[in-house]
Amino acid sequence: MPELERLQAGHAAAVLAFELVNRAYFAVSISDRGDEFFDQFADRYRELLAEQEAGRCACYVLVADDGSVVGRFNLYDLADGTAVLGYRVPEGAGQGRVRPGRPGRPGRSGR
Repeated sequence: MPELERLQAGHAAAVLAFELVNRAYFAVSISDRGDEFFDQFADRYRELLAEQEAGRCACYVLVADDGSVVGRFNLYDLADGTAVLGYRVPEGAGQGRVRPGRPGRPGRSGR
């Protein structure tokens, strides 16, 4: 079963593979990152990890049993207990349900 993990240096190759495999699908919904992003991926990835360590964002990957990344979830613009959520899930990832959590507990998802 996939596990949600905080982004770390060891995920770099799997994140790059995820982005490349899903590039065309993502470009249908959002602007393509362009070849430059992929050409400079290692530098940009290090910068993202530095931003996370500085507390400016919180990045997570959903990692399958085989170590591949099957989703990305980022909280950025962290301020005053709020954040902006960004996420990337591949085509055909299916649909889940989210229901409101109880006060003091986040929502839960399930099938």
